[in-house]
Amino acid sequence: MNEEKPMIDLAVYAASEEGLARVKERLEKHGIIAQYTTDLAKASRTAVIAAVMPHFEEERAAGVRALCEGACGVIVLTRAECYAAARACFAGAGAIVLKMPVDADLFTQSLGIAADLAAKLRRAQDEAASIKLKLDDLKLVDRAKCALIQYLRMTEPEAHRFIERQAMNKRMSKREVALEILKTYES
Repeated sequence: MNEEKPMIDLAVYAASEEGLARVKERLEKHGIIAQYTTDLAKASRTAVIAAVMPHFEEERAAGVRALCEGACGVIVLTRAECYAAARACFAGAGAIVLKMPVDADLFTQSLGIAADLAAKLRRAQDEAASIKLKLDDLKLVDRAKCALIQYLRMTEPEAHRFIERQAMNKRMSKREVALEILKTYES
């Protein structure tokens, strides 16, 4: 049974052109399509990055580890004798560390896992940004309420209703009303 390979936005990074050529040959033989690069900045624009690091080096590892902070899945391939150092470096970073040589099926499964992790991370980052925006709006509205309480001697419920009513009447968001109030009273 010939299993279909998943379509994943994949970049393969290696420190040298020679190493990259060897990896490219092996992956293409198994039908894995990827962008190949020795430039980590180019690799960072993809959903999944496979970093080939046979001789584990802290300098290069730091660059790859930084990619783990973004919204991409990272797979690190290293030799067996470097595996412990790689695992220690990438512990908690969300990277999948595999010993070389890697079985094609295991690598394909790891690609799927890394892609799923990247998608989940992107959703979490989007949700966090949305929550931060809502929190910022609430802080702004609270500052506007405080200004109304201080300058117009309103109670908190009155200030709250005033902002809501203004937002409805002017067909504006509460944030926009709050900004107008702050512009008026905090200038």
